[in-house]
Amino acid sequence: LLFSAIKAPVAQPYNTLCGNAVGAVVGVCVVGCMEVFGYDDCFWLTGALSVSLTIVAQELFDAVHPPGGATALIFALAMPLHKEHFVFVACPAAIGAVIMVAIALIVNNLAAERAYPQWWWPYKPTPSVEGAIPVSASSHEPMLLVDMVKDDSVEQFEETTDTAAENTEVEHCNAVSGACERYLHKFAGAGGESPPKPKLSETFFSFLGSFTGMAVLGLISTYVLGPKFKLNVEVAAFGAMSVLIFSTPKAPLAQPANAIIGNTLGGIIAVLVVECMQLLGLESHTSSCAALSVALTIAVQEQSNTVHPPGGATALLYVITPPMQALHQKFIF
Repeated sequence: LLFSAIKAPVAQPYNTLCGNAVGAVVGVCVVGCMEVFGYDDCFWLTGALSVSLTIVAQELFDAVHPPGGATALIFALAMPLHKEHFVFVACPAAIGAVIMVAIALIVNNLAAERAYPQWWWPYKPTPSVEGAIPVSASSHEPMLLVDMVKDDSVEQFEETTDTAAENTEVEHCNAVSGACERYLHKFAGAGGESPPKPKLSETFFSFLGSFTGMAVLGLISTYVLGPKFKLNVEVAAFGAMSVLIFSTPKAPLAQPANAIIGNTLGGIIAVLVVECMQLLGLESHTSSCAALSVALTIAVQEQSNTVHPPGGATALLYVITPPMQALHQKFIF
């Protein structure tokens, strides 16, 4: 999201920070309630409630962010995390999101055709800066500040010196200064506006669809695939996918081709990367393997026009989970 769909509303800093934190809080609260009522071993219900209630809270706070659904599902299903309680909200949910947003600001804005974020706060657009040119949807040009001082400074310099070398040096400094100014100005936001908050009637169907979908996955894993085939389809990626396809059904990232092909690509790339790293004797470098799997997933999704953020989660899940690696090619299916 933060590097491949930077103009999408769900990828903006507010959505990323608030949406991911909401997922963590909801996950912790649902697990706590299930323990109080004695249903702490009913994982299919815990997972379905965590994801669906996360969607409801995100829509109410106008902070829809698909990975927040994955965050809630991870906490709901990973029993070792339950003892952390609300510490999980701070780390990794909040701190991890802050780090990712910071890196997105630094890296995305290095490209001349990119401007991130589109806005910082969803309830009002970022105030436009006088003399700035906003991002054009057709040309994708970044915001540029009109430098009215350059010509005057050059003219004053030419009046005081006849040295061509010094004149070139000043022009170079002005160019560097202008480039830095344009780069830093992107951090203020492109002046875009957040889409309107969904109606409560829409939120109800978002809840209904996500709860049903996650419940079905959980029941199949618990009573069919798990006992008979030692397989599991209730994984974190589908928490993020639920947010996309039920809360933002009109988004290009949520369409069937993107969801099916994009997620499958994540599985294929992860399996290939892990096997290659094992052949090279680098299987212990989990962090490098994870970074390479996610980065390659994004690249292949973009080139195949099937960008689907949960595909990155699918790739990451395989790399960092040894039981998943034991499935080998079965993981793809």
